[in-house]
Amino acid sequence: MQEYQQIAAWVKEQHAEDYLLTWLLTQPQLWWCEGELYQAAISKDGERLKAFVETHQESELLVQIADKLTEDDTWEIVAVFLNQICDFYQELLAKLPEVRPKRERIPRRGLESQNFAIEAWAREESDADRHSDSDAIA
Repeated sequence: MQEYQQIAAWVKEQHAEDYLLTWLLTQPQLWWCEGELYQAAISKDGERLKAFVETHQESELLVQIADKLTEDDTWEIVAVFLNQICDFYQELLAKLPEVRPKRERIPRRGLESQNFAIEAWAREESDADRHSDSDAIA
């Protein structure tokens, strides 16, 4: 029990924002457009995010972490990061239909061939991004 308390104290002191962000990502309300958390993330509203956490605190550690984050700027930063994660997730979902046709062209021999198709698509995307970055620099 004492080891748990030491870890909890370390998390609160060193990684409060990280823990909070990770907890927020596991909340179902983040993934529903009418959810309070989703609206806070989309609007990058730290105050709204703080209100959500205060009403949905499930553990003593989360209560202590929320109490530690006293500055509004900190809540705003967490809200901005949460927004960026949601944006990136949306981008990946938008690219998912592009993966399907490429995956279907490769003969399926089980999970290994599916992984190969996804990795090949990711390499193509990475190469295209590098080329567009170098074109923008030139």
